[in-house]
Amino acid sequence: MTDKPNYQPGLEGIIAGESAICKVRADVDKLIYRGYDTSVLALEAEFEETAHLLIEGRLPNKVELSAFKKELNTHRIIEKPTIELIRALPNTMHPMDVLRCGVSACAGWDPDVGDNSNDANVRKAI
Repeated sequence: MTDKPNYQPGLEGIIAGESAICKVRADVDKLIYRGYDTSVLALEAEFEETAHLLIEGRLPNKVELSAFKKELNTHRIIEKPTIELIRALPNTMHPMDVLRCGVSACAGWDPDVGDNSNDANVRKAI
């Protein structure tokens, strides 16, 4: 006799993993990043502040935020073939599918694509 897997629509009630970075508080409809309510971050923090919080574990001060923004700007170059690929995709595609394709293509130019060390992953996140 074989047991059927317990199907849960949308993975409701299924723990997919544990994280020190993010907590889902379904009982109060809250998503928490490192102790901060994401609805508050969305209203009061800049994108770069939230990115710094996720990567470094704390919100940046003004000097750190300025340096982090400069660091992000140095990594915003997208290779021409990736841009061409994105432009060649059907305009009926969902934006998240386009983003997924673009990010996957960017990995082709990453010299450390197979390096999953913490330092490499932080660099890739930036």
